[in-house]
Amino acid sequence: MTCSLSDFSVYRNIIHVFLLLLLTVAVGRAQAITINFDDLNPEDFINAEGSDDWLFPLSNEYESVGLIFQDNAYLIGGGGNNFVNGPGFSFRFIGNLPTYVSMYVGSSVGYKVGVDAFGVNGDRDHKVTDGAIHGMTDEESTPYRDNQFVSFYMPEGIFKIHLSGQGDAYIDNLYFGAEVPEPGSWILFCFGLLAIYLKRKTI
Repeated sequence: MTCSLSDFSVYRNIIHVFLLLLLTVAVGRAQAITINFDDLNPEDFINAEGSDDWLFPLSNEYESVGLIFQDNAYLIGGGGNNFVNGPGFSFRFIGNLPTYVSMYVGSSVGYKVGVDAFGVNGDRDHKVTDGAIHGMTDEESTPYRDNQFVSFYMPEGIFKIHLSGQGDAYIDNLYFGAEVPEPGSWILFCFGLLAIYLKRKTI
């Protein structure tokens, strides 16, 4: 079996298509940000306004990646295991707004935590974690779980997240960026482009 110059040209173009798609995926993933807050040192906040022996207020520490904290958000932790905690706090995004946001949410006292996402078009999505409700019957409470995964998706962009509850709320492992299709979707898309290309070559 021999290959003609036209066959090599076909293979070369196929490789170019796949490389372009891989580059597109890489760029999309590069735009995503994951923050576990372990890069911050609580000792750097000791002399900050509003700080004490264990409450270290957050504001613009992550402004360079498009994130601003508001409303009583505090850095808690030490020894490389930090998280953000508060009686109710918000964070907003600046610059290129993410369409997808996820985080792990909980409460040190085992209460429910309400999480609201606000979109640029006035959209709002509200989610509530499992936990107790103070002053309510047991039937209105649910068994508490640590580090509950919460995520939001708004195609037009998310500009703010707010956490609230009867007790404190905390977040960790915050992720935000553009939603990237699953690898399986990209494979099907690649095969679809390849089929269209080969069909055109045979016409």
